[in-house]
Amino acid sequence: MLVITIMPDFLLKKNILEMKKKVIKRFKKHTYADHFPHCTLLSSKSVKLKSLNKLEKLLNNYNLQIEIDGTDIFLNDPLTNSNTLFLKIKKNKKIINLQKLIIENLDFERNLINKSDVKFHNSILKNSYLRYGYPFVGNHWIPHFTIASINSSRNSVFVKNFLKKKINYSYTLNEISIWYFENNHHKLINKLKFK
Repeated sequence: MLVITIMPDFLLKKNILEMKKKVIKRFKKHTYADHFPHCTLLSSKSVKLKSLNKLEKLLNNYNLQIEIDGTDIFLNDPLTNSNTLFLKIKKNKKIINLQKLIIENLDFERNLINKSDVKFHNSILKNSYLRYGYPFVGNHWIPHFTIASINSSRNSVFVKNFLKKKINYSYTLNEISIWYFENNHHKLINKLKFK
């Protein structure tokens, strides 16, 4: 599976890793807490690798400020069936256009998308998955840095404390990273710098 990500800068990464450690310490069962900090632009089995070469030129002069404006939770996340804690990235036209620019310039092999994997009841997520192999492409995508997905209610003390955190931070995005993901391991393929 190919994964294209926005990476946090050093200070934000350090902060995210601290939050992930707290989840690992507190919960025996969790998802994503052991994943490196990132924001997923696309995760798909159906991208033709040779189409990645186009992206470097397209992103050459891209300029994007990433703004974190608090914490939130995806209740009953359709990918984990748990509650996913995350840092909100301020959604704006530039970040939506970045995802759009990348995806519109990739080639997809539709035959690699396993239709039996479709578990989304929401027609927007389902259509996005069937087209790109990833349910969160387009205006319905919520840019974020995942902390972890846990089996704890929104009313638990841990979740309430997480949701109370006030985080306002920004940095200039200088690159995106492209990874190969298999068996819960990420292997870096390339970093595309914004010049």
